[in-house]
Amino acid sequence: MLSSAYPTKAIELNPEDNGGYYNMSCFYSLQKQADKACYYLEKSIENGYKNWDWIKKDKDLDNIRSAECYKRIMKGK
Repeated sequence: MLSSAYPTKAIELNPEDNGGYYNMSCFYSLQKQADKACYYLEKSIENGYKNWDWIKKDKDLDNIRSAECYKRIMKGK
C-alpha cells in the first residue's frame, strides 16, 4: 500500500511549497480519490505550481482526468 507520509511531512515542514501538495494530489489520484486529488492539485497551483504541460501528461493523474473537479481546474489551460 502506498503511504502519504512523505508528502504530508513535506507539507507540514513547508506549507507554502507546491511540491508536497502536488505529490499528495498524485497519491490520491492513484488511490482513485478524485475529490482529495483535486483538492491537493488546487492547493499546489495556489502555491505556485504552474507546469500545466506536466499536469496534462502525468500518468499519476490519469485516474482523475474525467472528474469534473479536474476539468474545472484545467479549463483553459
